[in-house]
Amino acid sequence: MLSMVARHANDSIFLSDKDRRIFWVNDSFTRITGYTLEEAMGRTPAELFNSPNTDVRTIEAIQARIEAFEAARGEILNVTKDGREIWIETNIVPVHSDDGDIEMFVAIERDITATKKHAEELAIARQKAEEGSRTKSAFLATMSHEIRTPMNGVIGMAELIGESALNAEQSQYVKTIRNSADSLLKIIDDILDFSKLDAGKLEIDPVDFAPGPCILDVIDLLRQKASAKDLYLDTNFNTRLPAWLRGDDGRLRQILINLIGNAIKFTKTGGVTVDVSHQKTGRKFKLSIDVRDTGIGIAKDQLGHVFDHFSQADAATTREFGGTGLGLSISRLLARQMGGEIKVHSVEGEGSTFTLIVEMEAAQEHVPVAKDDEAIETPENLLGLRVLLAEDNATNRMLVERLLAKYQIELEAVSNGVDAVQAVGRREFDVVLMDMSMPRMDGIAATRKIREQFGQGPQIVALTANAFSSDKAACLAAGMDDFLSKPVRRAELVSALLRARKRLDEQPVTRKFG
Repeated sequence: MLSMVARHANDSIFLSDKDRRIFWVNDSFTRITGYTLEEAMGRTPAELFNSPNTDVRTIEAIQARIEAFEAARGEILNVTKDGREIWIETNIVPVHSDDGDIEMFVAIERDITATKKHAEELAIARQKAEEGSRTKSAFLATMSHEIRTPMNGVIGMAELIGESALNAEQSQYVKTIRNSADSLLKIIDDILDFSKLDAGKLEIDPVDFAPGPCILDVIDLLRQKASAKDLYLDTNFNTRLPAWLRGDDGRLRQILINLIGNAIKFTKTGGVTVDVSHQKTGRKFKLSIDVRDTGIGIAKDQLGHVFDHFSQADAATTREFGGTGLGLSISRLLARQMGGEIKVHSVEGEGSTFTLIVEMEAAQEHVPVAKDDEAIETPENLLGLRVLLAEDNATNRMLVERLLAKYQIELEAVSNGVDAVQAVGRREFDVVLMDMSMPRMDGIAATRKIREQFGQGPQIVALTANAFSSDKAACLAAGMDDFLSKPVRRAELVSALLRARKRLDEQPVTRKFG
């Protein structure tokens, strides 16, 4: 029976004496290697199967085990009778006599060529996928930069024009420019967020925050949008929320802006109601927010697709209301990363209810103190601040100069990183507004040079169209102190300068200049 099993096994089996000379083989040995028993008898496996491409270290490792009278396992490249190279998984076991001597060796070998080839193909496919992912990320980063740079000029200049004396018609034109630019920026941000979420690279950043004010801030932000369409926007807190929770308040705002913004967008009469409640289990809090509207609703056969990427109910909806179809997809992915979910109930023609559930933790022991609003419109807060602007785009240089004109700031501008480093060496600056992408020397390299040559030196704030979190990390790692993503508003820019002045006042350092 054992002989029959050996003869009919799929694996190659052969027996060799203590000198490793073959004296018996099964049928699979002949099928795999091409050698008959008569051709193999009296010869060693090395004489039959080794080729110039066989790994010497593998042979030596197997030989060492055999010489120690121990079982040997391994994968080795062999050559068949007809010259084909095949990968073999071998298992060689010594058979001992009663007095402990080696009587023979039993070798069981399996052809794993197909498995090896498949593994190589998978490795190549994985490498190509990684290269494709890197290429996509590089493309998105480039597009983000190339689009955000002119967008910074469009939005910034529209903001400046809006502050000038305009008649009603001109004000409407400027408002249209701003709204159109904001819509385009929202599309860019959606695509970037979706790409990062799809690649699993968008991280949740938990902080201690007040959930009630966070939700009310979103409501206040969107109330004007609802009023413009003569819609009501009501909020009901059905349970008394904790004063402080720990979670990503920025992502919560993003989800709520998407859900409530969509509800307003798809509602023509009536309005939107936001119901808020929570449940507590230990130190965990489950926050539940229902967004109910009296809008157009969603057809039953479309309900299963509202969270699909680039999807809206139908083409007519897209034409009438616009949008990328990414908002709900991004919101659900974010909610899931926050330990929650988004569900929808809708009746076509009667309205929809989107329910957001997210999981939060109790706030830390030391509850943060609410910050007073900084008086960003008070010129004396920035009086005499010495600022260097490193920016290669002439429009953006002019924009920053106009945005800061009323603050009595000493502003000097250069167009590349080399000039920025030289300017810091020539004069003592409090703050450098540093673009990342510039000719001759980029902002990252310029920052490193400044830190190497002048010590702590000025506060360096990235002012860049590169909006990825990896870009922010790279800026901070190079020695920058803050990060602003274009397009930048006056309030954001002034707040960054105030933060820089505060850091300078609180942490005086010995600076090396000239």
